[in-house]
Amino acid sequence: MAELNVEALVLAGGDDKRSEEYRPLRPLAGYPMVTYVVKALRQCPAVQRLGVAGPRERLAGLWEPEIELVPGGNNLIDTLEKGLDAFQPRTWLLVATADVPLLTPVAVGDFLARCTPLLARYDFFYSIVERRVYEAFCPGGRRTYVHLREGSFTGGNLFLVRPEVAVPACRRGADIMRLRKSPVRLARLIGPWFLLRFLLRRLSLAEAEARFSSLLGLRGVTVPVPHAAVGFDLDHPEDFVLAEGLLQKGF
Repeated sequence: MAELNVEALVLAGGDDKRSEEYRPLRPLAGYPMVTYVVKALRQCPAVQRLGVAGPRERLAGLWEPEIELVPGGNNLIDTLEKGLDAFQPRTWLLVATADVPLLTPVAVGDFLARCTPLLARYDFFYSIVERRVYEAFCPGGRRTYVHLREGSFTGGNLFLVRPEVAVPACRRGADIMRLRKSPVRLARLIGPWFLLRFLLRRLSLAEAEARFSSLLGLRGVTVPVPHAAVGFDLDHPEDFVLAEGLLQKGF
C-alpha cells in the first residue's frame, strides 16, 4: 500500500478581541502552546504542507513562511470552515486543534497509519482514546467519556477528512451544535431510540458512526489510538500544570 501523504491544518481560532488572553499563545515551558502542535506535525514525514488557521496579527512571526497562516473564526467549526476555504487543500486533510501540546510525530504517524487501509471506504476519520489508556497517562484527569458497548472512550484532537466533504459537513455540524441548548429538538434530530440505546449503554461504535455519518452527510469512522496525548487537551488548570511539568522534562 502506498504511503499516505497529507496536508495539515491547525485550528487556532476563537480569538476574542475583548480579551487579552489568546489561548493558543499561552506559554508552556517557555514556548506558546500552539508551537508544540505545529512542531509535532511538521516532524511527521507524511505531512507535506502545513497551515495554521487563526488571527494573523497574533500568530505572525512564530514560524517560517512555509507554515501558511490562514483566517480563523470564532469557534472550532467556524475556524475549520474559514480555514478550509483559505487553505484550499488538494489532498487528504489532517486537522489538529491548537491545545494538544503533548502531541508527538509518532502519535500523528500512528493515527495516519491506522487510517490508511480504510481510505477507500471512508471520508472522515476521527481519533478516540480508550478510558484506560487515558487514565493510565493522567490518573484522575477530568475528561468527558462516551460509554458504548465496546467500552468508554474520550474524543481525540486529530481527524482526517476528504476536503470535498469537509465544508458541507461543517455546516451540518454547526446546525447540530446550535441545537445543543434545545434538548427536545436535538433528541428529535438524533432519534429517540438512538438516545435510549446510548443512555442504556447498549449503543455500539458502529451504530454511533453510522448515525453521525448520516447526520453529517459523509462516511465516517472512529479510530482508536493508543496515545493518550491525542486526547489530552488543556481545558482545566490542572491540565496546564501537568503539561508544563512534562514539557520541562522533555516529553
